[in-house]
Amino acid sequence: MLKKCIQFNIYIFILLVTNFAFAEDSLNQCISNNTKDANIMSESNVQSSRLLAEKSAMFHQILNNAYEEIYKNTKSINIKKDPWAIVMGLDGTILDTSAFKHYQQIGCVSNEENITKFIEQFPLPVNPGMAEFSCSIQKLGGKIIIITNRYPETQNPSSSNIIKATEDNLKKESVCYDSIIFAHDKNDTNKNPNFQAILSGDYENIITTKTFSTLQTIAFIGNDIEDFPNINQGSAYDYLNQKPDELDKFGNVYFLLPNIY
Repeated sequence: MLKKCIQFNIYIFILLVTNFAFAEDSLNQCISNNTKDANIMSESNVQSSRLLAEKSAMFHQILNNAYEEIYKNTKSINIKKDPWAIVMGLDGTILDTSAFKHYQQIGCVSNEENITKFIEQFPLPVNPGMAEFSCSIQKLGGKIIIITNRYPETQNPSSSNIIKATEDNLKKESVCYDSIIFAHDKNDTNKNPNFQAILSGDYENIITTKTFSTLQTIAFIGNDIEDFPNINQGSAYDYLNQKPDELDKFGNVYFLLPNIY
């Protein structure tokens, strides 16, 4: 009986490993078969070249504006007494997700498991100007805090593949940063507790690669309206119309990047 039990367990183990390898191979094969199609902004045609140029111009325009405003704000801050930071989004903001979104549309990435595998296997390229901008902020004396909706796939974040893959990706693309705050799960999309943790220095129940004492946040940069404090997609229009002071922060404290690529 024990021998049969052991044989059965070995069979299950082999089956699981085989299925995992098959899923991974299927993702690789699907992407390989659609590589040419995925190059939706190939420089081989005029339209795509224009899209690339416009994207690069928009990113550089917004980041130049952001740097000027941040630089002016640092002049009113006692950096030694009042350490400061800027908060940035990750996917779509720092990293370019256009090819990833394309693979979702054609079915290569069809569920959360594959999304995780995609990020682990295929690092995302950096968006125009982001690496240089992030490092220039650190040279000014600021911290770069990245907040993402990515979440660890295990109960123990320290052993999470997605955290390691994210950090490796940023390092590969020469992005400067000081910490990354992750979500708890797929439903954890409210970033306000993360914003508050940065301000207060209280990181209880926050998944982060590093903690800091109180940091004054002088800028937020993202490509989604929920990358900014107290704003959510469902009520963003009414909220901003009712609070014109919040709307005035865009271009001064809040910097919204295009979310169309």
